[in-house]
Amino acid sequence: MCGDLIEHLNNPWKVVIGLKKHLKKGGLFIGSTPNIMNWAILFELLRGRWDYVPFSILSGTHIRFFTRATLIELFESAGYRMKKIVFQNFEIPPMGIEFMAGLRNVFPDVSEEELRASEIVVVAQ
Repeated sequence: MCGDLIEHLNNPWKVVIGLKKHLKKGGLFIGSTPNIMNWAILFELLRGRWDYVPFSILSGTHIRFFTRATLIELFESAGYRMKKIVFQNFEIPPMGIEFMAGLRNVFPDVSEEELRASEIVVVAQ
């Protein structure tokens, strides 16, 4: 179990590969990481901002950033099979709802679930 760890690592690929060697047959890797595709991050980027904020997705101690797709790539490239991806989120303010609706008008395939998520939990085997 690695809760909010891989975003702090210089080489999370090496660590994820190394940890796989310690799983018993049928064992699971359960981990979480902030979701860089969160609507608030995209909103601020479009305003020209990338501000590090303690205890947030953009904590100054985070040196790696992941989306659902890049997290799946990380684990699959290390030889894991994805069992489950869970998105964790908080209540979205009206401004966020409006922003996400506008994004979906331009990018109809964008996942609202991923835009809402502040955290991604992965279960891999």
